[in-house]
Amino acid sequence: MSFVGFLNKTASVKRLTPMTDPDKSDYQTVGSFACNLQQSTAEEAILAGGAFGKVFKMYCQTGQNILESDRVAIGGIDYSVKGIKKLEMGTIPHLEIFLLDNLS
Repeated sequence: MSFVGFLNKTASVKRLTPMTDPDKSDYQTVGSFACNLQQSTAEEAILAGGAFGKVFKMYCQTGQNILESDRVAIGGIDYSVKGIKKLEMGTIPHLEIFLLDNLS
């Protein structure tokens, strides 16, 4: 099975964008892509500054339009993006993105 075969969920990326009123801004969807979501280990949760069960790793193909300040919606749950690591080793280049479920 290829890497793409493991991407069994869809992530919608939301980015803080200004509105017509210069004093206001809101999160708007800027794109979506296939991904895989996994719960982080307890050690990773501590390093990310979150509680176990609230920190997740999302895997996706490289080249996605996503930034550390974005929010991601997967399966009706909103997560904040805490870190993005681009992994280009071997034959499967991909992104590993740390998400924090502190929005629900």
